[in-house]
Amino acid sequence: MSLLDNLSLAEAHMSPLSDQQFAAYVGIDWADTKHDVCLQAAGDTRREFSCVPHQVACIDEWAKGLHQRFDGPIAVALELARGPIVSALQKYDFFVLFPVNPSTLAKYREAFKPSRAKDDPTDAELALDLLLCHPERFAPLRPQSAGMRCLMSLIEQRREMVGDKTRFTNRLCNTLKQYYPQALEWFEHIDTVLFCDFITRWPTLPAVKHAHRSTLETFFHAHNCRRPRLIETRLESIRSATSLTEDPGIVSPCRLHALALVAQLRAALAAIDVFDREIATVARTLPDFALFECLPGAGPHLTPRLLAAFGEQRERFRHAAELQKYSGIAPVTERSGKKCWVHWRWQCPKFLRQTFVEWAGQTINKSFWAGAYYRQQRAKGSSYQAAVRALAFKWIRILYRCWQTGTRYDESIYLNALRKRGSPPSWKPRASPLETLDGLTQGVIRPFKLPGSGRSIAGKADVIYWLQEKPMKRTWTIIGVADVARSFKWYQSLFGQPETLPAHDYFGQIVDTDGTVLLCLHQWGAHEHPPLASRYRAEPGNGLLLFFRIDDFDDALPRARALVAGLEEEPNVNPNTGTKEFALRDPDGYYVMVSALDPP
Repeated sequence: MSLLDNLSLAEAHMSPLSDQQFAAYVGIDWADTKHDVCLQAAGDTRREFSCVPHQVACIDEWAKGLHQRFDGPIAVALELARGPIVSALQKYDFFVLFPVNPSTLAKYREAFKPSRAKDDPTDAELALDLLLCHPERFAPLRPQSAGMRCLMSLIEQRREMVGDKTRFTNRLCNTLKQYYPQALEWFEHIDTVLFCDFITRWPTLPAVKHAHRSTLETFFHAHNCRRPRLIETRLESIRSATSLTEDPGIVSPCRLHALALVAQLRAALAAIDVFDREIATVARTLPDFALFECLPGAGPHLTPRLLAAFGEQRERFRHAAELQKYSGIAPVTERSGKKCWVHWRWQCPKFLRQTFVEWAGQTINKSFWAGAYYRQQRAKGSSYQAAVRALAFKWIRILYRCWQTGTRYDESIYLNALRKRGSPPSWKPRASPLETLDGLTQGVIRPFKLPGSGRSIAGKADVIYWLQEKPMKRTWTIIGVADVARSFKWYQSLFGQPETLPAHDYFGQIVDTDGTVLLCLHQWGAHEHPPLASRYRAEPGNGLLLFFRIDDFDDALPRARALVAGLEEEPNVNPNTGTKEFALRDPDGYYVMVSALDPP
C-alpha cells in the first residue's frame, strides 16, 4: 500500500455505503488485459457475468451501455483504489467506486471456499457480495484534488527512484570489490556525482595511478572538494595502492560492468534531482504547505511527505487515533482468554509509517519536549525504533489538531500546555541523575522562596501547584545574525549544551533544560521584520546587550575563552549584585554579558 491508497483497513474510519439509491451494483475483478464483471440490477436477485477487454474503446462502450440501460448511479466494487481501470472509470460521473481491501476479499473467499479455489468471475461476484451484504463497511472513493494527487504520485515515484539508486549502489559496490576495492576506501559516499565521474574517468587502479597529481587535484576542485588534508590523503593512498588482481579475465568484464552501473546510477541521481524540484514546486501550491513547513525537523524532503500523508480531506479521519492506526504507528493488541499480545501493525502503508518515523527521529534534536520524551523512553528500556515510534504516536496527535484547525505548530504553546496539565517534559540536570514519573522530575529540586511570600517551593507537589496556579511570563530576545547555524552552535558551546541544529535555516531557538527560550536567532532579511532587515542599519533597536544569568559560571568561563580570542570584560564581581560576571562578543558582534545566578 502507498500514500495514494485509501482502502478502509480494519480499524480505519468506515462510512455508510451511501444515502443515495443505486440503479445497479457491479463487482469487478481486474487484470492486466481483461476485467471480469458481475452485475446485479437494483431490486433483482439475478446476476450477469461478462468480461471486458482492457482497451479504451471496449471500456467506454461497456460503460456507456450500462448508463443507457440503467440511467442512474451505479455502485462499483473493485480491489484497488488506483490503477488503469480506476482511472478509466473515474471519468464517468454515474459510477461510484468502492475500493475493497484485497486481504478482505481473500479472507472472505477463504471463509466460503476452504479448498482455496480461485477464479476471476468468482472474485468479481465476491466483491459484489461484500458490497451488498456489508455496505456499512465500505466508503466510496473520493479523490483528492489534482494537485494533491500529483504530489502523492511524485513522492512515491521518487521513492522508487531512491530504491533504484540503492540497488545500483549496492551492485556497483559489489563489482568494485572484485577488482578495484580501493575506490570504495577513498570516498565516504558512492551515491554521488563525484564518485560516478571518478569511476568513469579512472575505472581501474592502473588508470588512476598513471594520472598526474595536478590532474587529480583539478578533478577534486572541480567537484567542490577543496579540503587540502582530504585531497592529500587520497593522493597518497592512490600512490601507494596495490592491485587486488591483474587477471584480465576478472578486470576486463568487471570494468565494463562497473561503467554500466555508473551510467545507471548517474541517471537515477539526475532523476531524483528532477523529482525533488518538481515536488517542491507542486507542494508550495497547496494551501496546507505552510502548516507543515514550520514543523521542527521537516526539511525540504519531509515537508511534502507529511503534507501528502495528511492530505486535504479533513473528514477522512474523525480523530487522531484513526490516523495513528491507519499509518501503522499505533500497535495492535490481540487478546484471547488469559493471553494478551501487543505487536506492531503489519497491515499498513509502509511508506506512510516510514514518513512519520523518519520525521519523529529528526525532531529529537530539534524540539525540546521531543528530545526529552525520547530520552525518557530509552531510559525505560525501549529500543531506538520503539522510542521513535512512541514519539511519532504523540506527534500525530499534535499534528492532527494543527491540521484540523489550520494552526501552525508553536513549541512554546505546547510546552505551556504541558505545564498547565502538570506534566512538563522531564530533563536531567547537572550533577545528579533523575528518575521520572508521569513526566515530572523526581530528583533534587532546589528550594526557593516565592516572590512576595514566605512560602518555599521544594517538592513535586509544590512544583505542580506553582506551574498550574501561577501564569507563566516570558520574553523572547530575537537578534539578527548572518549565519543561524554558526551562531546556534556558538551559543550552545557557550552554555555547555549538546550540539543540535536549528529548526530552520533562517530561525532557531536556544532553549534551556526546562523549556525556557533563552535566545532566538533570526537571519538578517529573511522576513519583513524592520529591526532585522539589515546589519548595517544604525537606527535605535539595532544596539542590544544580551544578559544571561547561569548556575554554572565556573564551567562557562573556560567554554567562553575557547570561543573568542579575548574577553571584553574579564571575570569580576558586580558591586551592586555581588555576583561574578564576564563579557564577550558573539560571531555577529553582539555584546554578551554572562553573570552567575547567585553570589559566591
